[in-house]
Amino acid sequence: MTSNDPKQSRRNGKLSGGGWKRLLMIGFAVLVVLALWAVLAPERRAVPGAGARSDADIAAEAVLPDGQSQPPSFDVVRVSREGTGVIAGRASPGAKVTILADDKALSEVQADRRGDWALIFDNPLPSGGTRLSLSARRANAAPVVSEDEVILSVPAPAVAKPGMKTPARETFVDPVDEGVMALRVKRSASEDGSLFASEVLQRPSASADYLSDVTLDVADYDGTGATVLNGRGKPRWDVRLYIDNVFAAEVQVGDDGRWIYPMPKPFDDKDHRVRVDQVTDRGVVEARVELGLRLVHVPLTAAGKAGYVISETVGDDGRMWRIAYLRDDDSTANVLVIGSDRKQIRDVKTIYPGQNMDLPASGQGRRGDSGS
Repeated sequence: MTSNDPKQSRRNGKLSGGGWKRLLMIGFAVLVVLALWAVLAPERRAVPGAGARSDADIAAEAVLPDGQSQPPSFDVVRVSREGTGVIAGRASPGAKVTILADDKALSEVQADRRGDWALIFDNPLPSGGTRLSLSARRANAAPVVSEDEVILSVPAPAVAKPGMKTPARETFVDPVDEGVMALRVKRSASEDGSLFASEVLQRPSASADYLSDVTLDVADYDGTGATVLNGRGKPRWDVRLYIDNVFAAEVQVGDDGRWIYPMPKPFDDKDHRVRVDQVTDRGVVEARVELGLRLVHVPLTAAGKAGYVISETVGDDGRMWRIAYLRDDDSTANVLVIGSDRKQIRDVKTIYPGQNMDLPASGQGRRGDSGS
């Protein structure tokens, strides 16, 4: 006789119709839970700052509090003597960036999901001066312009002498010297009237054997004599500056390899000698350059629509560029750019009149690498 007791059925290895239905329902529920877990678990387990960021997170970082996109900026400008090269920078992720040369569109590129963009161009820029600027726009947003510009100077093409082959056209820059100068400047003056430190993005050398670890690159100055000097050195090392053999200041090189010195007293338009000593944490001079400076004002009468004038000279201390340009706020800026030249290098063992021989107190060494 067959029993109708469910327990007896299970003991006999059989299930009633209701038992099968319950198992099917449980199995279906498990599958639904697993499917939901696969979809929802990554979001539930996401921790801010952990793992890869989403495109939305990266885009949010590039939007200012008022909803405006961040202005595009220059990071790299490398141009060959033939006028071709590469320009790169940052903008809001996904923004279309227009690179302008003297206010005319040179090309348009799109920033990637991290806001990086780059342009490699084979259509050469003309020799002489060029003013590069940027404009970027995103969908349904007003375009924004760069806060910086780049003033570029490309020398005239080399002319082959009779019987000589025409020099090969180079697309990319030879690291030794192409004679091209690229300077990043501000489009507007600061609110408090202080000077910005312009930055050399491409600084030509006069020779391949320029081997100094410290440089004096730029002097920014205005009509009042206010001056800001800046150059490069080893990160976190100290540099000591002297004006006409008189100690002026000791400045630490930043992590980006730049040092900046706003001069506290006006700098007149007479000839001066400026020396920069890079010193170890023991106060020993490790590298030294010296050169003559005269900060004269270049008239903007010949600027025309371009809004800038570049005057290039070659003297006893190498090649220099005097630049005057009109900012967006109609103020005039003056910059002296100094090309590196082995004639600027001085013997580190020479003791100059007025040289600062003070050493740091015991236990108070600087953060730079120690020297001998």
